[in-house]
Amino acid sequence: MKKNILAIISFTLIICLSVTAFASGKTPVVNKRQQEQSERIKQGVRSGELNRRETAVALSNQVKIARMEKRAKADGVVTTRESIKLNRELNNASDHIYRAKHD
Repeated sequence: MKKNILAIISFTLIICLSVTAFASGKTPVVNKRQQEQSERIKQGVRSGELNRRETAVALSNQVKIARMEKRAKADGVVTTRESIKLNRELNNASDHIYRAKHD
Protein backbone atom coordinates (compact mmCIF):
# COMPACT_ATOMS: atom_id res chain seq x y z
CA MET A 1 0.00 0.00 0.00
CA LYS A 2 2.72 2.47 0.99
CA LYS A 3 4.75 1.42 -2.05
CA ASN A 4 1.86 2.41 -4.32
CA ILE A 5 1.51 5.77 -2.61
CA LEU A 6 5.25 6.40 -2.82
CA ALA A 7 5.21 5.47 -6.51
CA ILE A 8 2.39 7.92 -7.15
CA ILE A 9 4.22 10.62 -5.21
CA SER A 10 7.42 9.98 -7.13
CA PHE A 11 5.63 10.17 -10.46
CA THR A 12 3.83 13.38 -9.51
CA LEU A 13 7.04 14.94 -8.23
CA ILE A 14 8.80 14.08 -11.46
CA ILE A 15 6.05 15.86 -13.38
CA CYS A 16 6.21 18.88 -11.08
CA LEU A 17 9.97 19.09 -11.26
CA SER A 18 10.03 18.67 -15.03
CA VAL A 19 7.52 21.49 -15.45
CA THR A 20 9.51 23.57 -12.99
CA ALA A 21 12.82 22.76 -14.69
CA PHE A 22 11.34 23.65 -18.05
CA ALA A 23 10.29 27.04 -16.80
CA SER A 24 12.98 27.68 -14.18
CA GLY A 25 14.22 31.01 -15.38
CA LYS A 26 13.13 33.77 -13.08
CA THR A 27 11.54 32.12 -10.06
CA PRO A 28 14.24 30.27 -8.13
CA VAL A 29 12.48 30.95 -4.83
CA VAL A 30 9.28 29.31 -6.09
CA ASN A 31 11.25 26.31 -7.33
CA LYS A 32 13.06 25.94 -4.00
CA ARG A 33 9.85 26.20 -2.00
CA GLN A 34 8.11 23.64 -4.20
CA GLN A 35 11.00 21.23 -3.78
CA GLU A 36 10.94 21.70 0.02
CA GLN A 37 7.18 21.16 0.11
CA SER A 38 7.53 18.01 -1.98
CA GLU A 39 10.07 16.71 0.52
CA ARG A 40 7.66 17.48 3.37
CA ILE A 41 4.95 15.51 1.59
CA LYS A 42 7.26 12.53 1.04
CA GLN A 43 8.33 12.61 4.68
CA GLY A 44 4.68 12.74 5.79
CA VAL A 45 3.85 9.67 3.72
CA ARG A 46 6.87 7.77 5.02
CA SER A 47 6.04 8.56 8.64
CA GLY A 48 2.32 7.87 8.19
CA GLU A 49 1.31 11.43 9.10
CA LEU A 50 -0.42 11.86 5.73
CA ASN A 51 -3.12 9.49 4.56
CA ARG A 52 -3.95 8.81 0.92
CA ARG A 53 -6.49 11.62 0.55
CA GLU A 54 -4.29 14.23 2.25
CA THR A 55 -1.38 13.20 0.04
CA ALA A 56 -3.48 13.46 -3.11
CA VAL A 57 -4.67 16.95 -2.19
CA ALA A 58 -1.15 18.11 -1.34
CA LEU A 59 0.22 16.74 -4.61
CA SER A 60 -2.56 18.31 -6.64
CA ASN A 61 -1.72 21.65 -5.01
CA GLN A 62 1.90 21.22 -6.11
CA VAL A 63 0.84 20.45 -9.68
CA LYS A 64 -1.47 23.49 -9.65
CA ILE A 65 1.37 25.75 -8.52
CA ALA A 66 3.71 24.33 -11.18
CA ARG A 67 1.10 25.08 -13.85
CA MET A 68 0.61 28.61 -12.50
CA GLU A 69 4.36 29.15 -12.63
CA LYS A 70 4.55 27.88 -16.19
CA ARG A 71 1.72 30.21 -17.25
CA ALA A 72 3.37 33.15 -15.49
CA LYS A 73 6.61 32.52 -17.37
CA ALA A 74 4.94 31.92 -20.72
CA ASP A 75 5.38 35.50 -21.87
CA GLY A 76 8.96 35.67 -20.60
CA VAL A 77 8.25 37.98 -17.66
CA VAL A 78 6.88 37.17 -14.24
CA THR A 79 5.02 40.27 -13.14
CA THR A 80 4.77 41.44 -9.55
CA ARG A 81 1.10 40.43 -9.48
CA GLU A 82 1.92 36.92 -10.73
CA SER A 83 4.73 36.62 -8.21
CA ILE A 84 2.42 37.64 -5.36
CA LYS A 85 -0.20 35.13 -6.51
CA LEU A 86 2.39 32.32 -6.73
CA ASN A 87 3.67 33.18 -3.25
CA ARG A 88 0.13 33.18 -1.84
CA GLU A 89 -0.57 29.75 -3.35
CA LEU A 90 2.72 28.42 -1.96
CA ASN A 91 1.78 29.74 1.48
CA ASN A 92 -1.65 28.09 1.26
CA ALA A 93 -0.11 24.79 0.16
CA SER A 94 2.41 24.95 2.99
CA ASP A 95 -0.35 25.61 5.52
CA HIS A 96 -2.34 22.70 4.12
CA ILE A 97 0.62 20.34 4.45
CA TYR A 98 1.19 21.46 8.03
CA ARG A 99 -2.47 21.03 9.02
CA ALA A 100 -2.68 17.63 7.33
CA LYS A 101 0.43 16.38 9.09
CA HIS A 102 -0.73 17.61 12.50
CA ASP A 103 -4.36 16.53 12.58
